[in-house]
Amino acid sequence: MYVSHKLRLIYLAVPRTGSRSVANCLKEHYGAGQVGKDPPRGGHHAIEPKTLARLTTMRYRVIACVRNPWDILVSWYHHNKNWFGPKFTEFPDFIRRFPVDRKNVYLENGRMFEMYTKHASHIIHFESQRQDLARILHVPIPLPHIGASDRRPYQSYYDESSREFVAERFSYEIERYGYRFEGE
Repeated sequence: MYVSHKLRLIYLAVPRTGSRSVANCLKEHYGAGQVGKDPPRGGHHAIEPKTLARLTTMRYRVIACVRNPWDILVSWYHHNKNWFGPKFTEFPDFIRRFPVDRKNVYLENGRMFEMYTKHASHIIHFESQRQDLARILHVPIPLPHIGASDRRPYQSYYDESSREFVAERFSYEIERYGYRFEGE
């Protein structure tokens, strides 16, 4: 979680949504600072409830980002192919195990973004992040691309079965945020 008093903004850093790029931009250009540095799974993606509550009563905007579920799972896969050990390095095995693994605190009941978006006054999309931020904040957003992986388009990782698995497992967020499997 990052706070910019200059922009009256709380940015909730959602995993695999370009959060390091946005955080660096906010720190470098708008004086944002990280809040909540020592939670169990690392500080960058933490939500600090007391600070969040205090600043939202002061009318700070709270921003969280969402991303196409089919695409974000490919990003998670490239981020850590061996999450479950070497025998699960193939993408179809990875996505079937990933959403039900107890180590992954970001997925609860097939909802990747709920723990962040429930606090947000503004939800932006990874696919249009720079434009969404500029529209909400009314300032230039020079976003560096940090942590990009060298990978193919997400559609090439899926067969019909795995595509349907994601559609069913993440149907709530697919519908809520208007996503679809591009190219269908």
